[in-house]
Order: sequence, then structure tokens, then C-alpha cells
Amino acid sequence: MSFNPWAVRRAAALGYTNVKGFIEGFPEWKKAGLPVAVSPKHILSEMEKEMPFVLIDVRPRHLAEKEHLPGAVNIPLTEL
Repeated sequence: MSFNPWAVRRAAALGYTNVKGFIEGFPEWKKAGLPVAVSPKHILSEMEKEMPFVLIDVRPRHLAEKEHLPGAVNIPLTEL
């Protein structure tokens, strides 16, 4: 899997203004030791430190609306 310029253009078209793509792709991301998934505890610690991040909630819209995560952007997995 490599860099997908379509995904970057799509995010920009949706109104996101600070869009970046990881050119080397997902395998290199993992190889670099960057997070692939994090625990709720980790998310809370980042929020407490006021670290900038984007939290994408990939649950179906009806579940995300029922249990909204503050600051999260809901993009159901079926729409990615």
C-alpha cells in the first residue's frame, strides 16, 4: 500500500485544511514505530496534554451519534 493522492484530495474536498499524506505508505509507517491504533487511555492522555491530533471515529454514524467522542470526526468505515 502506498501514498494515495486521491485520499488527500478527498479530505481537502471535505473541508479539511491541514491535510498531509504519508508518501512511503502504511508499511513504512508501521516500520517507523508510529501508532496504528491507540487505547482510550492514550487518547485521554493526549487530550489532557492538549496535543494536536485528529480522532476519526469509524463506527457507523448511528453509534457515533449515540456515544459521541468529544472532538472526534465520524467517518464510517464504509465511507473510507
